[in-house]
Amino acid sequence: MQEDLHELNELMMSIQEEGTLSEDAARKAAALKKNFLYRFLEQQGSRTAHWLVLTSQQVISIWLNDLYELRKKRQKRNRVMEEVEIKLASFIDFMYRRFPGYFNLQETMPYSIWEQKEEELAVLWKRFSDNHRESIDPTLVTLVLSVYHKCLDENAAPTFYEYEYFTRLWRILPTDLPGVVPDINESLVQTLIRYNCNHPDVIATIIQRLAKLTEATNSNIVFWVEQFRYFSQIAQLHKSGLIQDALPCKKQILIAIKKEMAISEQLQKQHNRLELEQQITDPIATDLTSGQLALLIRLKIETGLYKTDNITETLKKMGQQYLNRHNERITAETLRTKYYSP
Repeated sequence: MQEDLHELNELMMSIQEEGTLSEDAARKAAALKKNFLYRFLEQQGSRTAHWLVLTSQQVISIWLNDLYELRKKRQKRNRVMEEVEIKLASFIDFMYRRFPGYFNLQETMPYSIWEQKEEELAVLWKRFSDNHRESIDPTLVTLVLSVYHKCLDENAAPTFYEYEYFTRLWRILPTDLPGVVPDINESLVQTLIRYNCNHPDVIATIIQRLAKLTEATNSNIVFWVEQFRYFSQIAQLHKSGLIQDALPCKKQILIAIKKEMAISEQLQKQHNRLELEQQITDPIATDLTSGQLALLIRLKIETGLYKTDNITETLKKMGQQYLNRHNERITAETLRTKYYSP
């Protein structure tokens, strides 16, 4: 098989040099599948078999992309080049379908193969959008579509794994449990979690939707505790998510909810503290004169009822707590003067 790839590679190099391909290239491309199977049967179950699939996949992907770029630049299609491209794409698709245990799903799909697969996804998406255009929150539809397009941004084609993921997801949207959850938007959110759509945009959107609901509750802490319990009970069907090196969708949501709980708890503590401070600082109306109040404070300090090492600060705080007979605050300076000269 290695010799076949080397020989075909020599013929493929003529594309760059002469801008064409010979009939030999078409014949060798057509024989790849047969020669591959002979070679694979000799090595099945060994590391060599794995290497054989990966090498064939990588080399042929490069050739396919070269042919695709040339095809896009040409106004008229070369028959031999078209035949070679079709044979090579068919061979890649054959390895992808028949040898999933050896095939590298993280490899970007060759453009000529993606052309066909993209049409399949477009049909699935159209069916979903046509059936649920009126019933689903448009922001959720936009979310799913934007996540899909962001996966294409870097390479203009997805990996084989991403293609598999979106195909599986779009076939069951908005839910694979019809009728279980009455609200279709909630069903769609649950589906994204169940199928581990762990893209950052999905996590952010779900948390933002929850945050809007806190306006209808008197206690944010209780709300987030209830949401944590709710999302903990959602079953996750697929361990491998859209982004394989990221935490699962469900786990990221629970972590985000815990953060919201902590923030709500901190805000509640601050609110309680401010209320307590407000209660303490509300002034008390009194008929005592400033001199009488200063004398009362002095007597309490000297008898040990008020324990303080800073009389000035104590007088300042006491002045904030009282209104005189004219309903005015008593200044700390006035209290201090009267304190020492009663």
